[in-house]
Order: sequence, then structure tokens, then C-alpha cells
Amino acid sequence: MGYVFKHTHTIPDNDSDLFGVCRPGALQSIMQEAGNMHSAQIGYARDDLGDGIVWVLVKAFLRLNRPVTRKEEITVSTWHRGNLGAQFYRDYDVHAGDEHVGEAVTSWVMFDLNRQRPVRPGAAAAEELFYTPPNPKTLVIGKPQRPETVLDAGTRPIRYSDLDMNGHVNNIKYMDILCDTLRLEERAGVFLKSAEIHYVGQTLPGQMLALETGTLPGGRLYVSGAVSGKRTFEAIAELGGR
Repeated sequence: MGYVFKHTHTIPDNDSDLFGVCRPGALQSIMQEAGNMHSAQIGYARDDLGDGIVWVLVKAFLRLNRPVTRKEEITVSTWHRGNLGAQFYRDYDVHAGDEHVGEAVTSWVMFDLNRQRPVRPGAAAAEELFYTPPNPKTLVIGKPQRPETVLDAGTRPIRYSDLDMNGHVNNIKYMDILCDTLRLEERAGVFLKSAEIHYVGQTLPGQMLALETGTLPGGRLYVSGAVSGKRTFEAIAELGGR
């Protein structure tokens, strides 16, 4: 039987934006680091997987009840929900003291960098690694909805600071790109209430990401990026007032 891993973290100044709020990408990074520490404890960290085998994030959903602020101490709880086919679900809760601030659901695959393809779950799908909390998350992230009409939102070159150990754009950077495209620096009093990101393909150094935006029912916002006409990510976001 698996268990919940908890990690407490104080938001530093360099993870805060111009409004004193923790940047969504920085919060996502804090949560993923808690997941990495948990994976290391159960024997499924990157270095445990074998030559050329890595974890790759394919879908992520983040929802916040309110923004997390600079100098605030938060506790991230995470657990391995189990796998659906080749996809592994890892869930998260974020608390500030007794207050439930937010949650996340992520879907991962094991990927063979040498063969450039996903690999079978194998022992990582063992039931003893799974954990079901008293109030389990049941969200299964489906196919994103695309608006009928999208608008050109400019381009973004891929540079050194965007890349991860696998040589492509770090998944956290897509959250930054989403926030940049929505121009959150111009939206005082607003925060990213929810974000759902689908990582469709790799974006590599030197490539140019062509961005599009659109609006979905309920005021949800759509952002996508493509390289040479091939989409590499899609995101759906909802903004809330502080």
C-alpha cells in the first residue's frame, strides 16, 4: 500500500511575481519537486528507471482557491494514484496551515529517449505503490476543447533557459508561456484560478513557437503553441479575482 508524501516549503521572493503572488510555474515546480522526492523514496526516481528511461509529463491540471503569496508557508501532499494504461496519475493537494489552497492532477508516461517511444508500466504499476486518500481525486484529464476561432498571439523563440535535462522545453516553462501569453503582468487583482495543459509534442532548442489564443464557453481561455504547423501544447485557463 502506498502513502501520502508531504513537503513544506516557504515561497521565496524569486518565485514571486510583481504583485507578490507565487508564479504558477514556480508553484508547479514546487509540487513536482515534492513528487520527485516521493518517487525517490519508493524507488522510481529518474536515476532508478534505467538507461535512457525518463518520466515525461503528458497532462496536468492545476486549480487554486486563492493565490499563494510570497513568504507564505505551504505544505504539498502528493501520492501515486495508479495507472490507466500507460499513463500514471500523480495527485497533489496544497495547504497553508489548515486551509486547502489548491490541488493538481498530473498524468505521466515512462519514455525511452533512445527509442523515442513510451515503455510499458512494468513494476511501476504495482498495486502496493498506489494510495487512495479518504477524499480521492477522480479526475481523468481528457482531450482538450479547441475554440472554433483562434487568433494569432505572436511567436516565442526557444532558448537555453527553457530547456530541461531531456533537451526539450521543460513542462513548467509551458505554464510560464501560458501566463505570458495571457499577459498576467497587466492583470492586477487577477490570478490564474485553473490551468489544464496538454503536452502534445516536443519543442526543441532553436525552434520558434507560434502561439494562438481563443475563448471557450464560460469565459475559459485557450492557448496553444505549434512548431512548423505541428501543435506541441494546448492549454485551457480560467482567471479569478483576488
